[in-house]
Amino acid sequence: PKVLGLTLSFMALLEHILSHPGYQGLMLVLEDDVQVSEAWRRNYDAFLRERPVGTWHLAKLTGGGPEPSASHRSWLRENEAAGNHDFWRRIPHAMWGTAAILFHTDQTRRILNALRRRQ
Repeated sequence: PKVLGLTLSFMALLEHILSHPGYQGLMLVLEDDVQVSEAWRRNYDAFLRERPVGTWHLAKLTGGGPEPSASHRSWLRENEAAGNHDFWRRIPHAMWGTAAILFHTDQTRRILNALRRRQ
């Protein structure tokens, strides 16, 4: 199925990174139909400001389509008041073509080992 193919492709990428030590720094793996909008970029920047590199291993970034509706903004205010400050939940769920995986190459072996354990 699709999930297996995506996982195997991601594992192959991680193995490639490990075999090429010149790759260093943040890696952003985009789906083939990603559409990086200005809202998506703002959320990416905010994510990195709020969660500095080294405080996480891997992040799945989604969203970035049109600005949320009034009802969605109200839902966000309620969630944030309850302590939920996840930038990526701020985007309406019905967005397509905006997923990415972000990680630092320092975490490559850790992520690959975790995926191998799940096989």
